[in-house]
Amino acid sequence: MMTERVFFQYRHAESLLHTMDARFKLLALILLCISSYTGGSISLTGLTILSILLLFACRVSAARLIRDLKPLLLLVVFVILVRSITGSRPLLLDLGWLHISRGGLAEGLFIGWRLLLVALFSSLLISTTRSSHIRSAVVRIARPVPFLSETRIATMFGLTLGFIPLILLEAGEITAAQKARCVEARRNPLYRIYALTVTLLRKTFKRGDNLATAMEARCYSDRAVLPSLEIRGTDWIKLSSVVLTAALILIFRV
Repeated sequence: MMTERVFFQYRHAESLLHTMDARFKLLALILLCISSYTGGSISLTGLTILSILLLFACRVSAARLIRDLKPLLLLVVFVILVRSITGSRPLLLDLGWLHISRGGLAEGLFIGWRLLLVALFSSLLISTTRSSHIRSAVVRIARPVPFLSETRIATMFGLTLGFIPLILLEAGEITAAQKARCVEARRNPLYRIYALTVTLLRKTFKRGDNLATAMEARCYSDRAVLPSLEIRGTDWIKLSSVVLTAALILIFRV
């Protein structure tokens, strides 16, 4: 039976993020993700502090956060290991059969740091915004763009967000099953990662096929009634703060 996860699912509350218009939250998420990938160590530190403050405002516990982000943390560790082994000189550790470079380790740490920030900001959007409001925001943002089906894009976006908690739940079940079969007793960490990812991908693709079949059986159509969205005066202040932060990071790249 799947255990409950609430961090990557909508949680009703009255925080400053819950009351913010979904369109503004999407634009803020895009700007923060761009800032995470272009900023240096000072910018990443500031964005990390901002994400922690927002998580605290949304009353997300640290223990729940670590538990829900465990699959992503494993991916980050894997990326750091790969970059450390395949990076350029100078070498930090040379064991003959294993070479760990200083530059590769630094690059891997920055990549992992940026991935975690993007995941944190994305999960804040998911946990503070109803999926129907996210779809409505995507439709209204994409509508002015020519040659695009905004309703279809919104549907794909909503399905992607809906799959995130399901994938995490599947990862938890697979990890528990592998523990019961003593897979973690293997010394090779790459085998454990391979066993988890291949099984998870197979289950995810199968779930996607089942969902597509169910939508066809129910005569899915792009025509749907979307909820109305309301922009408040404080939303402009919040979005302006994000725009200013992103502009400073993009200009100075510190």
